[in-house]
Amino acid sequence: MRVSPTSISINANKGDILRILVENRGRNKNYEVVYDSKGLNVNGTGLRSGTNVTLDRITLQNWVQCGINLTKEAIDSLSTNFLEKSQNSSPKSEEGSENRSPKDKAVSQPGVYVGEFTANEIQDTFFDSTGWGKGQLFINGYNLGHYWPLFGPQVDDYLACKMLKF
Repeated sequence: MRVSPTSISINANKGDILRILVENRGRNKNYEVVYDSKGLNVNGTGLRSGTNVTLDRITLQNWVQCGINLTKEAIDSLSTNFLEKSQNSSPKSEEGSENRSPKDKAVSQPGVYVGEFTANEIQDTFFDSTGWGKGQLFINGYNLGHYWPLFGPQVDDYLACKMLKF
């Protein structure tokens, strides 16, 4: 649990919607008394006691908390929207680099990332998250679970050939 305030800079315009995604990895049951709140929570308002979210030094209010439904349809929708946006983006040339589209460039920010590969033979395989950050892995609508190689315990996720498309 992070108790200290965290600041980030964002670009926002009047009327924009701010969404804050908070991950819940379960409860800590190692101690008899634990303050183990999840997300931003205080008095039912969505913020922990004594904290707030501000934008240009104005406290934001009227928070709505909701879960994210990780169904196949929801993930497919996110993936489709991401692919449409990345395919419609025009490639930008940077001095000293080849002309590549945004979907081909490495990224280090949160988001939904989609990739494809072709194999000569469909067989059981593994997803190796070495060098990656933290995330949730979906293969053709199957939720394989989370990966976080820095903390493990597993770095390679098993993919049964039935999860792969022919």
